[in-house]
Amino acid sequence: MKYIITESQFSFIRRYRIIDNLVIRGLEIAQEDEDICDYSFNDFLEEVIWQVLDQTEEHQWDDINSLHSLIEEHFYNTIKDYYYNEIKPRCE
Repeated sequence: MKYIITESQFSFIRRYRIIDNLVIRGLEIAQEDEDICDYSFNDFLEEVIWQVLDQTEEHQWDDINSLHSLIEEHFYNTIKDYYYNEIKPRCE
């Protein structure tokens, strides 16, 4: 079976892979924060998103707000799982 994807779909797939790598790096950076145990999940989510946004300067994103929404929409569960499986147990 063959699939035909448009140029914009390919661009999204390429960017999705970049964002995925940036989210992983953002998780690693955010967990090193000294006061990470004081973070609620929403604080941690925002911190990871800001870490990703800080790293995107080299990738020249057009719209930071849409990137913020994209991260929340597509990586929310990944960040949530990381917070509750890695951060919370470490802080208890």
